Amino acid sequence: MDGNFSDWNSFLTVVTPPTGFAVGAKLTVTMKPREGKPLTVKATVTKCDPNSELRWIGFIGSAFIFSGQRYFELEPEGEGKTLLTHGEAFDGCLIPLMKPILRKNHPMFAVVNSGLKQAAEERNNAAAGR
Repeated sequence: MDGNFSDWNSFLTVVTPPTGFAVGAKLTVTMKPREGKPLTVKATVTKCDPNSELRWIGFIGSAFIFSGQRYFELEPEGEGKTLLTHGEAFDGCLIPLMKPILRKNHPMFAVVNSGLKQAAEERNNAAAGR
């Protein structure tokens, strides 16, 4: 996974530092829902295993108020196949107020996952000369 998130999805814009993804790297993550205003948070990469897993956590205020962790896990499933697990975990006292917004944005997971799948397949096909 590279830092060109905007190349394959319209929901998340992720600005990475010049050094790219690495544990401790500071990110600026903007979520652009179909309805409503974009939300930008500062996040920190908590896990970065190339071709395996990427995780970051962002806060609104502090972890006590609201924190959100996003993760992408890749697991080989045989010749030319990979299983993507993409999810979020939230915590903080604002969760009851944020649930309607979080539910409304849930369908955007499909948009992100579809874009990532297409980008990965195009990259694989280009590497194979197809």
